[in-house]
Amino acid sequence: MKFMRTLLKWNFLIVLFMMCSVPLLMGCGGDDDEPTDGEVTYTGWEDKGNSAKFGYRMSAGPYSADIVFNLTFNGSGDDAVCTKCVIEETWSHEDAARESETSHRRGDEGETNVNRSGKKVTYETDGFNGGTRGAIKGILEGMYQH
Repeated sequence: MKFMRTLLKWNFLIVLFMMCSVPLLMGCGGDDDEPTDGEVTYTGWEDKGNSAKFGYRMSAGPYSADIVFNLTFNGSGDDAVCTKCVIEETWSHEDAARESETSHRRGDEGETNVNRSGKKVTYETDGFNGGTRGAIKGILEGMYQH
């Protein structure tokens, strides 16, 4: 019974969050290449043999970041399995890069090898390891492509 109450509570919170966030997703504006406040812009997926890159740009207030996923696979087809993922974040401000570095150094999300050089932060994540190229591409494009 406790499980059901917990499950219902979380389902309610998720539905409430979705209802409150839908108006935020509805926006109007120009078709500028630069993202506006809080906007995420898809920059592309690129396949190269047993590797792939995926990128997007995000902004919030005066800060923006270009994020690139560098994925390594055990082959070149859609069924190839991811063996490594290194993420590069290039921030518009060095203080944002420092905050990002601190956040990733906690290692809460399976992130390792965190490094920062000026406005650029790189780290490895095991979040995609074991997934297929086709599935990962579908997930990332579904999350970030408009």
